[in-house]
Amino acid sequence: MSLIRRGAIHLRRGLGRCFLEKGMEHDRPDDQTGAVATWAEGQRRHQSIRELLKRHRGRLTNCDVSDVARELGVSRATLYRLINLYRRFGTVEALLPRRAGRRRGTRVLSGEIEITIRTTIQEIRLARPQPTLTHVVERVHARCLERNLPRPHRRTIQARLATVDQRERDEG
Repeated sequence: MSLIRRGAIHLRRGLGRCFLEKGMEHDRPDDQTGAVATWAEGQRRHQSIRELLKRHRGRLTNCDVSDVARELGVSRATLYRLINLYRRFGTVEALLPRRAGRRRGTRVLSGEIEITIRTTIQEIRLARPQPTLTHVVERVHARCLERNLPRPHRRTIQARLATVDQRERDEG
């Protein structure tokens, strides 16, 4: 856990998210699409967990945890993770729901494969008439085999083509 100081606010990084440090004041998020509902869900989780822990000062029972998990619409394992976050940070921010999966724009391929895809696309895009997706995929796979690199999936190459197309539309 690392502490980051930005202005007068101390943030604590953990589990890929930022939380205000326990005891720090926090404001409601701006009224953006979905932000109010997300904040309300975080508050609902905070209140339910606070009440659960208040009722059971000692050991939690499976029955009570199951009831609260059902009430919140999460699994028991998720509720135990939320309880741990509540105990560590004690803030609504720590309990906000997260989206599943990778963040948009995250690249998982190695830099060498990305470069191979990019250069192949740039070279092929100059050809007239425009090559088909199948042709681009075959060329990228052939180059990867030449360089002993794993072959990227067709959808990965299609996504990179879409990114190039979007950039060209934005520029032109």
